[in-house]
Amino acid sequence: MGLCGCATTKLPGVTEYNKVAGEASKEVHRALAALDKIKAATPTPSKRVVSNFSDEVTRLQVQSVTIRARAQTIQARGDAYFRDWSENLALQKDAAVRERAEHYRPELERTFADIKSASSRAGAAFRPFLEAMVRLRAELESKPNQRMSLFEIDLVRAARENGQAVLKELAFIQSDLTGASAMLAGKAAPAL
Repeated sequence: MGLCGCATTKLPGVTEYNKVAGEASKEVHRALAALDKIKAATPTPSKRVVSNFSDEVTRLQVQSVTIRARAQTIQARGDAYFRDWSENLALQKDAAVRERAEHYRPELERTFADIKSASSRAGAAFRPFLEAMVRLRAELESKPNQRMSLFEIDLVRAARENGQAVLKELAFIQSDLTGASAMLAGKAAPAL
């Protein structure tokens, strides 16, 4: 994440990954809101509700590709940063940030590992979330103005559960990123 490889204490790697996690969270919330409208319209969602849901699923599919690519790039930079810790730390012009980074190195490395793990769990929950959303869209579009089947209702439930799991992991990621940023900015000691 390039935790402290910048010339200022703005920590662009942390800030950038936090932004990516925030955007991912926003997209999942949007998709869940569309899913909630389908659920609220049960047993027979209108064409407009289904059309809006379909648009949100398409949007989620497109946005997820971009978000996933950005997250992988940032993680790769983080791996390289910690692999070359001494050289990267020497590039840090702010002596106070350099000292805090060295002092908190074990915590920062653990936080980075935790973030990567949470990212993996978010991805694992996202796949079935998106699959259920896409399948539900196909089912609803293939039978317009028809009563929802038990299978479709089960897809709504499964999508919601997996979407909530994704949001939980994204919140964890954002919390850890905020903690790492605070450590390097000298605003707080890490919670052990």
